[in-house]
Amino acid sequence: MVGPAVIAILVGMGGSWAFRELLIKRLRRSHPQEFKDLGEPSGRHLYSIVPRHHEMQIRFWRFVWGGRAFRMKDDVLASLTAALLVSNIVLAVGVVVLLWSVAKSA
Repeated sequence: MVGPAVIAILVGMGGSWAFRELLIKRLRRSHPQEFKDLGEPSGRHLYSIVPRHHEMQIRFWRFVWGGRAFRMKDDVLASLTAALLVSNIVLAVGVVVLLWSVAKSA
């Protein structure tokens, strides 16, 4: 179980990174006002642990997980958001399975 869990984690991390970057680019190009309202996020800002970026990170993830991206009538944006959500879920499931496998073997 450890092997598939590690693969799921790697796929989830890669997909999450790629779709997040594409989503940010789409927002910047096609929805500049929404991008500005979110605090003009970048990949670097979303990875940051600096306290000044926390509010922007919260706004971005509320935008993604709250479904606001799906209500914007932009099919590409909705598809990128769905792919990002799936990637995040795959990552979380991979971590849970890895932890479960380690706990089970201990």
